Amino acid sequence: MSTWDKQTSSSDEHSFNALPEPSPTTLSAPHWDACKRNQLLAQQCHSCQQFVFPPQPFCPHCVTDTLAWQRSPGKGRIYSFTEIHRPQTPAYSTPYVAAIIELDEGWHMLSNIIDSPATLLSINQRVEVVFIERGASKIPCFRRTL
Repeated sequence: MSTWDKQTSSSDEHSFNALPEPSPTTLSAPHWDACKRNQLLAQQCHSCQQFVFPPQPFCPHCVTDTLAWQRSPGKGRIYSFTEIHRPQTPAYSTPYVAAIIELDEGWHMLSNIIDSPATLLSINQRVEVVFIERGASKIPCFRRTL
């Protein structure tokens, strides 16, 4: 079992020995609410059509505030990755893989790759989103597409 498959013992447990849960803000709440429904959302600018992630109050590409949430199929490729051997806290099982994923729509997301050791991963390898329960929330992680 990897860190990302672990369940916290209660949704209000926020100690050094518990895995963190998302703390949505007003701006990020649509993303996290969609994750609970196994959907991946990112903002898209109506003016320049660029995707924006993490959530922002305005488009960093053209500086307009015409952003709307769009559903992503959650498919992409590994842009970069590393294998973590030193846990942040005792709650984390190591090793685990942290990766920057380039989604097919062109935006990037920092996440984890599950169900694969780092030795089976490579840059540009295709991946797809999978949602892992974390307390009352779900975390978007990725796995290799076969």
